[in-house]
Amino acid sequence: MTRLASVLVLLAGTALSGGDLPSVAGTQCVLEGELRVNLTPARYAISVGSAPAAAALDAAARAAGWRPGRGQRVLPTPGGPLELRTYRDGDRWLMQGSVAGTGEDPAVVVQAVFSGMPRWLAGTGGSPAVGGGRTGDDAPGREPAGWPRLAAARRILHLEGNGFEAACYSTGAPPSAVLAEAGRRLAGSGWRVEPLGGRGLAATRPGRPDTALWTRPEKCGTVFVVIATREVR
Repeated sequence: MTRLASVLVLLAGTALSGGDLPSVAGTQCVLEGELRVNLTPARYAISVGSAPAAAALDAAARAAGWRPGRGQRVLPTPGGPLELRTYRDGDRWLMQGSVAGTGEDPAVVVQAVFSGMPRWLAGTGGSPAVGGGRTGDDAPGREPAGWPRLAAARRILHLEGNGFEAACYSTGAPPSAVLAEAGRRLAGSGWRVEPLGGRGLAATRPGRPDTALWTRPEKCGTVFVVIATREVR
């Protein structure tokens, strides 16, 4: 199982049964449950298997009665880029995407269903918010584990589930600047910081949840994700 699936299975805790998420050919559901995305309740599923092409995800959605929506987003994760696509069925919304497997690790498919328009799509014509470095247009939520706001970043996504919290940000700064600022400011606040390859870092501090940051370069800056467990040392 890829690192992304391992992390999410560990963090999400007890799986819940049921749901109305599309079944993607060549994958098997390993976890299903509930979480909040930008404070909006959602149902999610994580599946592993062969890497599905975008057409396979679209076909699975259509077979379950979903129509393609506008907008897609690529987010950094421990297992690699997560490409998210949106779909609609009346007032309901679906987001789904996949992380390609590497070597012996299978691909991971992530899906979430909302009973109404997710708040991170509101006012954007159905497309996820992108770009910019302003905090005034933040998606609802907060900084996980009390992390400082980095590199004049804009919060574009907040996730909260059983045992974990995560937030995704967009900034005009390059990945090296994001990592340098995170390392400097966290170390100055008493966190122990360690690199995670060349694109991320892990941070621990007594009395705070374990946290990690991953970056992904974009044309006009960086998208980065901060993940915090609910386990306090």
